[in-house]
Amino acid sequence: MNLNNLEDRKDEMKALGASEQTIAKMEELMKTGVAKFKVHQVMPANKGQVDVEFYLQQSSKSEYYFLNKFTVAHNLGKPLEQDQHYLIITPGEKGKAGSVKQFDLVTEAVESFKKRDGSAELAIGKDAAHKQTVATMEEGKVNFVTKEFRGAFYGKPASQTLWPDRGKGFTVQQSAQMIQGYAVYRNDLVNFLSGEPYAAWVKFDMDKGVGANGNFNLQQYHDPQYGFDLPKVLDNYKIAELAVPEKREKLEMDLRNGLTPLVSAEKDGKSLKLLVEAVPRYGKMNFFTPDGKMEKRELLMTKEALANLLDAGQEKAKNKDKQQEAGMGIGN
Repeated sequence: MNLNNLEDRKDEMKALGASEQTIAKMEELMKTGVAKFKVHQVMPANKGQVDVEFYLQQSSKSEYYFLNKFTVAHNLGKPLEQDQHYLIITPGEKGKAGSVKQFDLVTEAVESFKKRDGSAELAIGKDAAHKQTVATMEEGKVNFVTKEFRGAFYGKPASQTLWPDRGKGFTVQQSAQMIQGYAVYRNDLVNFLSGEPYAAWVKFDMDKGVGANGNFNLQQYHDPQYGFDLPKVLDNYKIAELAVPEKREKLEMDLRNGLTPLVSAEKDGKSLKLLVEAVPRYGKMNFFTPDGKMEKRELLMTKEALANLLDAGQEKAKNKDKQQEAGMGIGN
């Protein structure tokens, strides 16, 4: 194995945000000399989890490996606890011992389970002796799936394939947030035709579904042309972290990475712990309780911002009335 090639791949994976365990697994497989392989890691999601898979392949002309792509898939299944796995348990025949196959990704476990043609059991646990059954089948037909696991078992996870350029591009964290529907900020984008750099908020257009290539198209809101100024928008709300420079800097960085950080926001004179999301498309922030209930953003606004909002609403109403009056005049 070429050690410079290993160092390059480790740097690339680190730049993309791969975990130390994932990088170590990549190194282990590179040492075996296998022609191509994939390594995975699991990212937390607001609901369920995001499975990330990195695809590496050896050049046909040398021993060098290259990272071709990585994928993100949002699964609604409950994240596994430490040391747990998905287990496909097949009973033995005629007194023979059965078999147990382990999986760490719910998609692979479910797909493999559905392909069975006999009796089998899909479970979660550290091993077969410490399991929780989530699905069973007889003679190749699924006859039971727990209520809690049906979404993960029957649903098709939203997924996206990304092609990084030597560690540059959307990071694993950004991609994991985007596949959940959030927008992220990039200031290193390049116009394909002119080669000019630009900045924009970017999200997957999940409303239209995937295209012929199996990927979602990108929606972009250019900065500053689109008009979404994150610091100015944040100043419209009574968020305690904004008063502390270090906390404000981290809050803005998290929001630009598509995260939904927990903040202390004031409502009716009381402090609430809320999750906040940047929504550049509509020039606003969304606020949620930790259990996912949306809060009315107007109740969290400063007096000045609320007054401006009311003035803008009144002005809009006046313009609408004038347009209607003009229309009536023409009709007469």
